[in-house]
Amino acid sequence: LDWSGSEDSILFLRAPTQFNGFGSLSASEYASAFALAKTMFASNPFSVIAAQVGADVYVFAGDSHSGPSAAVELVGRSLNDIVPGHII
Repeated sequence: LDWSGSEDSILFLRAPTQFNGFGSLSASEYASAFALAKTMFASNPFSVIAAQVGADVYVFAGDSHSGPSAAVELVGRSLNDIVPGHII
């Protein structure tokens, strides 16, 4: 995957229609990242949560009602490589 935050963006087709915020977290494995994202979605008005898992970043889209509904893996990237402006 060739991700460049200065040139690329992510469009989640199943994401909420209104962008309500961006959160981030770190986890040791994908399952933990998913569980933490689900908890964060339930208690915050976030639309997107980026999770650092080892050397990769998973970007989850979702809402407080259903939790994470879609995810994208950015291989070999860090949380510094993704900001709210990358989500369209």
